[in-house]
Amino acid sequence: NLSVSGSFSQQGSAFDIVLDSLEWREGPHTVRLRDRARLTVEDRELRFAKLRLTAASGQIEVEGVAGPETVALDVAVDQLPAEFANSFVPGLGASGLIRAQATLRGKPAEPIAKVKATWANASVQALRENNLPPVTAVLDGSLRNGLASAKIDIRGAQALSLSIVGDAAVQRAPKSLDFRIDGHIPLSLANPALATRATRLSGHATVSGTVKGTVAAPRLVAQVSVPNAAVDDPSSGIKLKRLVGLFDISERGVQIRRLTGESAFGGTVSLGGRIVAEGDPSAALELTLAGLKFRDHKLIAGEVDGSVKLAGPLDALSADGSITLKRMDITVPAA
Repeated sequence: NLSVSGSFSQQGSAFDIVLDSLEWREGPHTVRLRDRARLTVEDRELRFAKLRLTAASGQIEVEGVAGPETVALDVAVDQLPAEFANSFVPGLGASGLIRAQATLRGKPAEPIAKVKATWANASVQALRENNLPPVTAVLDGSLRNGLASAKIDIRGAQALSLSIVGDAAVQRAPKSLDFRIDGHIPLSLANPALATRATRLSGHATVSGTVKGTVAAPRLVAQVSVPNAAVDDPSSGIKLKRLVGLFDISERGVQIRRLTGESAFGGTVSLGGRIVAEGDPSAALELTLAGLKFRDHKLIAGEVDGSVKLAGPLDALSADGSITLKRMDITVPAA
């Protein structure tokens, strides 16, 4: 997958390498040397001026010194297609363009690094499979004394925003984590996935939490609040407004502290309980309907009361309770 041509010469204790061409292929991707480059090896150190590479529409420039005792490298990336990552991570399906500036200094065993990068129109296969639009991600990171610090800002359509700030000990045990997460998530991002039912969500969720612990055993403590949302499901005739929710989220599961809403036609609905993610995923939920009115604007309208408990494994929930159909109106179309 790698082909190189050039010349080699020795001057005293130094070795000069002139690269006339370089081409590396991996799957459908190719990286080529843009300009002739000169490298020098002396006293176990590799020195080179700007090494310019092209990768599809992108460019990579590297210059500096690398040796067993010291490293001083500068790297610049411009308009590099994110698809190159797919050759190393099967199934990733990355797309978009990456721009970055990075420096590496110090001893190889304890390097000091800084990086600033922007991934524009960023997407991966998992996002596309869930009909989620591309985003722009900006990274400002550093590495010093074995501690990696990062600030990641993600912005997207419909005022989507997510901020991740914190540190990770990457060189010494126990490789601890200490990150803060804050975000504003528009619920309408789920609408494409609900399109087959023509269901529509509106409103937003606010996310606030931390990730601590270690790389091997991370601990998530987060809270998601929904201040005022709405859902319109024409297929069932249910149209809810003033949806208010409060959820506690951890690596163990989700606690629904509050989820209430009002029907646009009258009545209320509420849901509480817990979803457990550990072991065999399970749930213990209680749904309460109070004079909930529904109407599909075509044939059926009605009103229900009731309380139902849902419990057991997520793939085999059992229901226990009662629902009273207080009223049902059915319109029979004229022949």
